[in-house]
Amino acid sequence: MTTDQRRPHTPASVVLEQTINVVLKSFAKHSLDGLVVASEALQEFWDLKWTHEQSSPTILYEIETEVLRGQTYYVSYVTMPGGSCFGSSGWCKDEKSAKENAAKVALMNSVFNEHPSRQINSSLINRILSNVASKRSDPNQKMYRSCLDSFKCMLVASKGKSVLMFQEMMIIFQLLHWNGDLKEMKRRKCSREEVIAKYAGTSMDQNMRDSMVRNWKSKELKLPGVVLTELAEAEEAMRHSREIGVDLRFHKEKRRILQLVVSELSLVHSSQKEKFHAHSPIVMDVVEDDINVTI
Repeated sequence: MTTDQRRPHTPASVVLEQTINVVLKSFAKHSLDGLVVASEALQEFWDLKWTHEQSSPTILYEIETEVLRGQTYYVSYVTMPGGSCFGSSGWCKDEKSAKENAAKVALMNSVFNEHPSRQINSSLINRILSNVASKRSDPNQKMYRSCLDSFKCMLVASKGKSVLMFQEMMIIFQLLHWNGDLKEMKRRKCSREEVIAKYAGTSMDQNMRDSMVRNWKSKELKLPGVVLTELAEAEEAMRHSREIGVDLRFHKEKRRILQLVVSELSLVHSSQKEKFHAHSPIVMDVVEDDINVTI
Protein backbone atom coordinates (compact mmCIF):
# COMPACT_ATOMS: atom_id res chain seq x y z
CA MET A 1 0.00 0.00 0.00
CA THR A 2 1.53 3.26 -1.13
CA THR A 3 0.03 6.11 0.84
CA ASP A 4 1.34 9.58 1.43
CA GLN A 5 2.72 10.59 4.79
CA ARG A 6 1.28 14.10 4.97
CA ARG A 7 -0.85 13.25 7.99
CA PRO A 8 0.59 11.63 11.14
CA HIS A 9 -0.70 8.24 12.26
CA THR A 10 -3.42 8.58 14.90
CA PRO A 11 -4.46 5.90 17.40
CA ALA A 12 -7.61 5.33 15.32
CA SER A 13 -5.67 4.93 12.07
CA VAL A 14 -3.26 2.48 13.71
CA VAL A 15 -6.16 0.38 15.03
CA LEU A 16 -7.79 0.49 11.59
CA GLU A 17 -4.62 -0.77 9.90
CA GLN A 18 -4.19 -3.55 12.46
CA THR A 19 -7.81 -4.64 12.11
CA ILE A 20 -7.62 -4.70 8.31
CA ASN A 21 -4.52 -6.88 8.52
CA VAL A 22 -6.34 -9.37 10.76
CA VAL A 23 -9.18 -9.67 8.23
CA LEU A 24 -6.78 -10.06 5.30
CA LYS A 25 -4.84 -12.78 7.12
CA SER A 26 -8.06 -14.73 7.63
CA PHE A 27 -8.74 -14.58 3.89
CA ALA A 28 -5.12 -15.48 3.07
CA LYS A 29 -5.56 -18.81 4.87
CA HIS A 30 -8.02 -19.85 2.17
CA SER A 31 -5.87 -18.62 -0.72
CA LEU A 32 -3.69 -21.07 -2.66
CA ASP A 33 -0.69 -18.74 -2.71
CA GLY A 34 -1.44 -16.92 0.56
CA LEU A 35 -1.98 -13.63 -1.25
CA VAL A 36 -5.18 -11.60 -1.12
CA VAL A 37 -6.35 -8.99 -3.63
CA ALA A 38 -8.80 -6.98 -1.53
CA SER A 39 -11.04 -5.89 -4.42
CA GLU A 40 -11.41 -9.49 -5.60
CA ALA A 41 -12.04 -10.77 -2.07
CA LEU A 42 -14.68 -8.07 -1.55
CA GLN A 43 -16.50 -9.06 -4.75
CA GLU A 44 -16.37 -12.75 -3.82
CA PHE A 45 -17.69 -11.98 -0.35
CA TRP A 46 -20.72 -10.16 -1.76
CA ASP A 47 -21.26 -12.80 -4.47
CA LEU A 48 -21.62 -15.42 -1.72
CA LYS A 49 -23.79 -13.15 0.44
CA TRP A 50 -26.08 -11.93 -2.34
CA THR A 51 -29.62 -13.42 -2.26
CA HIS A 52 -31.26 -11.60 -5.20
CA GLU A 53 -31.50 -14.25 -7.89
CA GLN A 54 -32.37 -11.83 -10.68
CA SER A 55 -29.25 -9.68 -10.27
CA SER A 56 -25.64 -9.72 -9.14
CA PRO A 57 -24.11 -7.43 -6.51
CA THR A 58 -22.66 -4.23 -7.93
CA ILE A 59 -19.67 -2.63 -6.23
CA LEU A 60 -18.75 0.79 -7.58
CA TYR A 61 -15.35 2.48 -7.31
CA GLU A 62 -14.59 6.17 -7.75
CA ILE A 63 -11.18 7.77 -7.98
CA GLU A 64 -10.43 11.39 -7.09
CA THR A 65 -7.14 13.23 -7.34
CA GLU A 66 -5.37 16.06 -5.60
CA VAL A 67 -2.34 17.84 -6.97
CA LEU A 68 -0.06 19.12 -4.25
CA ARG A 69 3.29 20.75 -5.00
CA GLY A 70 3.37 19.07 -8.40
CA GLN A 71 2.63 15.59 -7.04
CA THR A 72 -0.66 13.86 -7.89
CA TYR A 73 -2.32 11.88 -5.09
CA TYR A 74 -5.28 9.52 -5.37
CA VAL A 75 -8.15 8.57 -3.10
CA SER A 76 -10.76 5.93 -3.87
CA TYR A 77 -14.33 5.50 -2.69
CA VAL A 78 -16.16 2.19 -2.89
CA THR A 79 -19.96 2.01 -2.73
CA MET A 80 -21.45 -1.28 -1.57
CA PRO A 81 -24.57 -2.98 -2.98
CA GLY A 82 -26.66 -1.64 -0.09
CA GLY A 83 -25.40 1.92 -0.50
CA SER A 84 -22.79 2.14 2.23
CA CYS A 85 -19.64 3.92 1.14
CA PHE A 86 -16.06 3.65 2.36
CA GLY A 87 -12.87 5.38 1.29
CA SER A 88 -9.17 4.70 1.21
CA SER A 89 -7.70 5.63 4.56
CA GLY A 90 -5.04 7.87 3.05
CA TRP A 91 -4.02 9.59 -0.17
CA CYS A 92 -2.17 7.12 -2.41
CA LYS A 93 0.40 7.65 -5.15
CA ASP A 94 -1.43 5.60 -7.79
CA GLU A 95 -5.00 4.60 -8.64
CA LYS A 96 -4.52 0.88 -8.08
CA SER A 97 -3.26 1.22 -4.50
CA ALA A 98 -6.06 3.70 -3.72
CA LYS A 99 -8.68 1.23 -4.99
CA GLU A 100 -7.18 -1.67 -3.05
CA ASN A 101 -6.94 0.43 0.10
CA ALA A 102 -10.62 1.36 -0.12
CA ALA A 103 -11.53 -2.28 -0.83
CA LYS A 104 -9.68 -3.37 2.33
CA VAL A 105 -11.69 -0.95 4.46
CA ALA A 106 -14.96 -2.05 2.83
CA LEU A 107 -14.06 -5.73 3.24
CA MET A 108 -13.30 -5.24 6.92
CA ASN A 109 -16.65 -3.55 7.51
CA SER A 110 -18.51 -6.17 5.45
CA VAL A 111 -16.98 -9.04 7.43
CA PHE A 112 -17.58 -7.46 10.83
CA ASN A 113 -21.15 -6.65 9.87
CA GLU A 114 -21.87 -10.41 9.73
CA HIS A 115 -20.93 -10.94 13.37
CA PRO A 116 -23.91 -11.76 15.65
CA SER A 117 -23.07 -8.76 17.82
CA ARG A 118 -23.87 -6.52 14.85
CA GLN A 119 -27.43 -7.79 14.48
CA ILE A 120 -30.04 -5.44 15.93
CA ASN A 121 -32.01 -6.97 18.80
CA SER A 122 -33.46 -5.73 22.09
CA SER A 123 -30.15 -6.11 23.91
CA LEU A 124 -28.21 -4.11 21.32
CA ILE A 125 -30.91 -1.42 21.19
CA ASN A 126 -30.72 -0.94 24.96
CA ARG A 127 -26.92 -0.81 24.81
CA ILE A 128 -26.95 1.78 22.01
CA LEU A 129 -29.50 3.99 23.75
CA SER A 130 -27.61 3.81 27.03
CA ASN A 131 -24.40 4.74 25.25
CA VAL A 132 -26.05 7.74 23.59
CA ALA A 133 -27.72 8.85 26.82
CA SER A 134 -24.42 8.73 28.70
CA LYS A 135 -23.00 11.40 26.37
CA ARG A 136 -25.61 14.01 27.28
CA SER A 137 -25.38 16.25 30.29
CA ASP A 138 -29.13 16.97 30.44
CA PRO A 139 -31.14 13.87 29.44
CA ASN A 140 -34.41 15.47 30.59
CA GLN A 141 -34.39 18.15 27.93
CA LYS A 142 -37.56 17.99 25.82
CA MET A 143 -35.84 18.21 22.43
CA TYR A 144 -33.34 15.57 23.43
CA ARG A 145 -36.08 13.18 24.55
CA SER A 146 -37.89 13.64 21.24
CA CYS A 147 -34.68 12.83 19.33
CA LEU A 148 -34.03 9.78 21.50
CA ASP A 149 -37.57 8.49 21.00
CA SER A 150 -37.26 8.88 17.22
CA PHE A 151 -33.92 7.09 17.23
CA LYS A 152 -35.41 4.27 19.30
CA CYS A 153 -38.37 3.91 16.91
CA MET A 154 -36.01 3.49 13.96
CA LEU A 155 -33.91 0.95 15.85
CA VAL A 156 -36.99 -1.08 16.78
CA ALA A 157 -38.21 -0.94 13.17
CA SER A 158 -34.83 -2.43 12.15
CA LYS A 159 -34.88 -5.44 14.47
CA GLY A 160 -33.34 -8.46 12.79
CA LYS A 161 -31.25 -6.33 10.44
CA SER A 162 -27.54 -5.63 10.72
CA VAL A 163 -26.07 -2.41 12.01
CA LEU A 164 -24.83 -1.61 8.49
CA MET A 165 -28.35 -2.04 7.08
CA PHE A 166 -29.71 0.22 9.82
CA GLN A 167 -27.07 2.81 9.03
CA GLU A 168 -28.04 2.73 5.35
CA MET A 169 -31.63 3.53 6.36
CA MET A 170 -30.45 6.29 8.68
CA ILE A 171 -28.72 8.09 5.80
CA ILE A 172 -32.07 9.24 4.42
CA PHE A 173 -33.23 10.59 7.76
CA GLN A 174 -29.89 12.33 8.33
CA LEU A 175 -30.18 14.03 4.94
CA LEU A 176 -33.81 14.99 5.55
CA HIS A 177 -32.83 16.44 8.91
CA TRP A 178 -29.87 18.34 7.44
CA ASN A 179 -32.05 19.73 4.65
CA GLY A 180 -34.78 20.89 7.05
CA ASP A 181 -37.45 18.49 5.72
CA LEU A 182 -38.10 16.80 9.06
CA LYS A 183 -38.68 20.17 10.72
CA GLU A 184 -41.18 21.06 8.00
CA MET A 185 -42.99 17.71 8.41
CA LYS A 186 -43.24 18.32 12.13
CA ARG A 187 -44.71 21.78 11.43
CA ARG A 188 -47.34 20.08 9.27
CA LYS A 189 -48.21 17.82 12.22
CA CYS A 190 -46.91 14.63 10.57
CA SER A 191 -46.53 11.92 13.18
CA ARG A 192 -43.21 10.23 13.87
CA GLU A 193 -44.69 6.90 12.76
CA GLU A 194 -45.91 8.37 9.44
CA VAL A 195 -42.50 9.81 8.63
CA ILE A 196 -40.65 6.60 9.48
CA ALA A 197 -43.12 4.51 7.48
CA LYS A 198 -42.73 6.79 4.45
CA TYR A 199 -38.94 6.95 4.35
CA ALA A 200 -37.70 3.78 6.07
CA GLY A 201 -37.33 1.88 2.79
CA THR A 202 -36.42 4.88 0.63
CA SER A 203 -33.17 5.33 -1.25
CA MET A 204 -31.70 8.64 -2.31
CA ASP A 205 -32.84 9.38 -5.87
CA GLN A 206 -32.36 12.22 -8.34
CA ASN A 207 -35.70 13.85 -7.50
CA MET A 208 -34.81 14.06 -3.82
CA ARG A 209 -31.32 15.29 -4.65
CA ASP A 210 -32.65 17.98 -7.03
CA SER A 211 -35.07 19.16 -4.35
CA MET A 212 -32.23 19.53 -1.84
CA VAL A 213 -30.13 21.41 -4.38
CA ARG A 214 -32.97 23.90 -4.90
CA ASN A 215 -33.34 24.29 -1.14
CA TRP A 216 -29.65 25.04 -0.58
CA LYS A 217 -29.58 27.45 -3.52
CA SER A 218 -32.36 29.33 -1.77
CA LYS A 219 -30.45 29.26 1.53
CA GLU A 220 -27.31 30.60 -0.15
CA LEU A 221 -29.21 33.49 -1.70
CA LYS A 222 -30.62 34.40 1.72
CA LEU A 223 -27.39 33.80 3.63
CA PRO A 224 -24.34 34.12 1.35
CA GLY A 225 -21.48 31.85 2.37
CA VAL A 226 -23.55 29.16 4.05
CA VAL A 227 -23.04 26.65 1.21
CA LEU A 228 -19.25 27.00 1.17
CA THR A 229 -19.16 26.59 4.95
CA GLU A 230 -21.28 23.44 4.76
CA LEU A 231 -19.15 22.12 1.90
CA ALA A 232 -15.92 22.59 3.84
CA GLU A 233 -17.44 20.78 6.83
CA ALA A 234 -18.62 17.89 4.63
CA GLU A 235 -15.18 17.48 3.06
CA GLU A 236 -13.50 17.48 6.46
CA ALA A 237 -16.02 14.92 7.75
CA MET A 238 -15.31 12.72 4.71
CA ARG A 239 -11.58 12.91 5.37
CA HIS A 240 -12.05 11.98 9.02
CA SER A 241 -14.39 9.09 8.14
CA ARG A 242 -11.86 7.75 5.63
CA GLU A 243 -9.07 7.87 8.17
CA ILE A 244 -11.00 5.87 10.77
CA GLY A 245 -12.64 3.49 8.29
CA VAL A 246 -16.34 4.20 8.77
CA ASP A 247 -19.25 4.71 6.39
CA LEU A 248 -19.10 8.18 4.85
CA ARG A 249 -22.09 8.14 2.52
CA PHE A 250 -23.97 10.84 4.44
CA HIS A 251 -21.09 13.32 4.14
CA LYS A 252 -20.39 12.31 0.55
CA GLU A 253 -24.02 12.83 -0.45
CA LYS A 254 -24.00 16.22 1.27
CA ARG A 255 -20.86 17.17 -0.63
CA ARG A 256 -22.40 16.10 -3.91
CA ILE A 257 -25.49 18.26 -3.32
CA LEU A 258 -23.45 21.26 -2.22
CA GLN A 259 -21.04 20.95 -5.15
CA LEU A 260 -24.02 21.11 -7.51
CA VAL A 261 -25.13 24.31 -5.79
CA VAL A 262 -21.61 25.76 -6.06
CA SER A 263 -21.55 24.92 -9.77
CA GLU A 264 -25.00 26.33 -10.51
CA LEU A 265 -24.39 29.55 -8.57
CA SER A 266 -20.78 29.86 -9.80
CA LEU A 267 -19.44 30.14 -6.26
CA VAL A 268 -15.68 30.01 -5.71
CA HIS A 269 -14.69 27.17 -3.39
CA SER A 270 -11.13 27.47 -2.09
CA SER A 271 -10.50 23.72 -2.16
CA GLN A 272 -11.27 23.66 -5.89
CA LYS A 273 -8.12 25.61 -6.72
CA GLU A 274 -6.02 22.45 -6.91
CA LYS A 275 -8.00 19.42 -5.82
CA PHE A 276 -10.82 16.93 -6.27
CA HIS A 277 -11.48 15.80 -9.83
CA ALA A 278 -13.70 12.73 -10.13
CA HIS A 279 -12.79 10.12 -12.76
CA SER A 280 -15.55 7.53 -12.33
CA PRO A 281 -19.39 7.58 -12.11
CA ILE A 282 -20.89 7.79 -9.28
CA VAL A 283 -18.52 -0.73 11.98
CA MET A 284 -20.88 2.10 12.79
CA ASP A 285 -20.03 3.60 16.18
CA VAL A 286 -22.93 5.44 17.81
CA VAL A 287 -22.01 9.09 18.03
CA GLU A 288 -23.96 12.12 19.10
CA ASP A 289 -24.84 13.02 15.50
CA ASP A 290 -26.98 9.90 15.28
CA ILE A 291 -29.37 11.35 17.83
CA ASN A 292 -29.77 14.66 16.04
CA VAL A 293 -32.60 13.43 13.83
CA THR A 294 -35.78 15.04 15.11
CA ILE A 295 -39.05 13.63 13.80
